[in-house]
Formats: sequence, C-alpha cells, structure tokens
Amino acid sequence: MIVSGQKEHQLIEETFKDQIDHPAVISKKLEQSGQFMEAVRSLIDLCGDDPDRDGLQETPYRVLKAFLEYTEGTGKTRNCIWQKHLTSTTTIRSSYS
Repeated sequence: MIVSGQKEHQLIEETFKDQIDHPAVISKKLEQSGQFMEAVRSLIDLCGDDPDRDGLQETPYRVLKAFLEYTEGTGKTRNCIWQKHLTSTTTIRSSYS
C-alpha cells in the first residue's frame, strides 16, 4: 500500500527534509510508511479490535508519527540535536517572559 494522503506526505517531508534530495526517496519513504501503517492496522485487528471503528482510524498515522519523533535523532550529529533542543527551549522560555 502506498500512502497518498496529504498528511502522511507532509509528515514524511518534514521528518526527512534534511535528508531528502530526490523525489524517488520521498516515494520510497511514503511506501514504507504505508507498509508500517498497514502493519499497525493488522496489529489492532490481531488484538481483536476493528481498525476502522471511530477512534482507531487515525491510530496507524499517530503511531507512525510517534515512531518518527522517537527516532528523530538517528543519523544526526550531537550538535544538530543540541541546536534544535536549545532553539526550542529558548522559544519556550521567551514565550513565558
């Protein structure tokens, strides 16, 4: 299954914006994301629930998004990760000032 949804496409582009330099890479990531979400749907079904019922329809997307966030630092340098952390911390602190 190839994910063609706008939400999934935007998520992939945002997540891999520093690594994607060719449309074929985006296409491959979208295909892999679709396979991942299909596997989550299968797990929901295996557990005895209906992946199409209200409240679970968006779960495969949410799980994909969470995994991408959890593994965000993979392949990045420490300086890149710290810079993002320091930027977000400064933004949070300045918003409370």
